[in-house]
Amino acid sequence: GASMNGWFKIIVVACFCAGDFAGRFLTAPIARFVTKPLLIFAALLRLGFYPLVILQNHPRLIHSDVLLFIVGFMIPFSSGFVGGSAMMRAPQQVKSHEKETAGTIMTFALNGGIVFGTGGAILLLYILTGSVWSAG
Repeated sequence: GASMNGWFKIIVVACFCAGDFAGRFLTAPIARFVTKPLLIFAALLRLGFYPLVILQNHPRLIHSDVLLFIVGFMIPFSSGFVGGSAMMRAPQQVKSHEKETAGTIMTFALNGGIVFGTGGAILLLYILTGSVWSAG
């Protein structure tokens, strides 16, 4: 990170944005082939990112900027793809008169996950560093 002269954070954010866009964009043409068990498996597989992120940060046991960029792409890619696929499949799982309610619940759950995930990240940052403004 130090050898990139200020570009490091920009590249990490660009990887995140590109991954999020790609995951959401590829959902539409591929989602119809994603079965319910595969979707559940993909969602559970995302838990594997936790150890990778932890090993890259506290303590930093993996010293690879390239791996950080790849993980920084794959987390939002998988989130966009799994979330988008679930949002597309869920209305097919309920009766016709329940679709609107199901859509509202899914939207609430998706946004609630974002809010609680962000809040949890801020809390964890504060616990680990004593500040919510900087990870260092």
